[in-house]
Amino acid sequence: MYLYRFDTLENVRAQRRDDPVLRARRTFGTEPDFPHAQTVQEMEMIGAGEGVFRMSFWKTWADLRTNLWPHRTGSVIQRVRKNHEALRQFKQDHDEYLEEQAWLFWAAMPLATPTDKWSPIGIPHADIEILHPDGQWMSMDRVPALTDIPGDAWDTYTLSTSADARTPLWTTVRTLASDASGTTWVILRQPSGPWGAWLGNPSRLNPLLLQLAERAALNPMTARWIYAVEYPEDIRATEIFPIFDLFSEPGLRGHWNRLRGRAPQRRWEISNDAEPRFLSDDVIEALYQELGIGESLRRGRRWSYEHLVPDLDEHEESKGGGALVASA
Repeated sequence: MYLYRFDTLENVRAQRRDDPVLRARRTFGTEPDFPHAQTVQEMEMIGAGEGVFRMSFWKTWADLRTNLWPHRTGSVIQRVRKNHEALRQFKQDHDEYLEEQAWLFWAAMPLATPTDKWSPIGIPHADIEILHPDGQWMSMDRVPALTDIPGDAWDTYTLSTSADARTPLWTTVRTLASDASGTTWVILRQPSGPWGAWLGNPSRLNPLLLQLAERAALNPMTARWIYAVEYPEDIRATEIFPIFDLFSEPGLRGHWNRLRGRAPQRRWEISNDAEPRFLSDDVIEALYQELGIGESLRRGRRWSYEHLVPDLDEHEESKGGGALVASA
């Protein structure tokens, strides 16, 4: 009923960010490692403006488990219906390197540009299920560690750090039950991506901090500010200490308004930054749990299928071995 595959958490997140479809990778039949005879033959028959694309799947759940050892942490197990409409657009044959365990799908398809790397058709993420480490099969878009959608409790901002770099950040402003002082906490989360991170240079965040400081219910001088970057393998976070100053409307207009008894316009400015303080893993975990986003901690080695790795007796009974395919 299903076919199975592995892919790294980082690759799945990048794919979900850029394209909501699992596509076949382009092949030229000249790869130094494990070129497939079927794609080599297909390359000899294609016409101008065409390319050859391939993807692999484990045939059964048992085949995937046999090859799970090198993918037991930090990789995502996925399953797709055997009769999925997209797969019917590809040719299918036994993978020559693991004939008993893996299927190869390949096809010649038109190229939009000569440099295309991915097939024009593929399997929508909505049709792919992910095996969560707790044992549940879930739609790919319901797995917090794999999505860049933060949830209803978070506001999304885009920080422009240069002409061509726009970094998404998620923010929330709240008090924490664990903080008896009633202090307002401002949490900024940055998903991993092709943009930069400023854990050691938080002044790059000042444009966003000033936007948040304008909130009527927020006194930025007494708030605590946390900046977290969610990398594929782990989460790093610092407490940052922006120093705010409140300036009244300057110049003649400000002076005239004050003489007329009008409330002057005021704005916050950041005059300086104290050295940020890195948070320990334990503090980050406690904070994420209290914020209700503990699932986002599942990344790297914390995304684990160790419990599914066959024991020695099971492994000896299985046929073949290795893990050469089903992630391409």
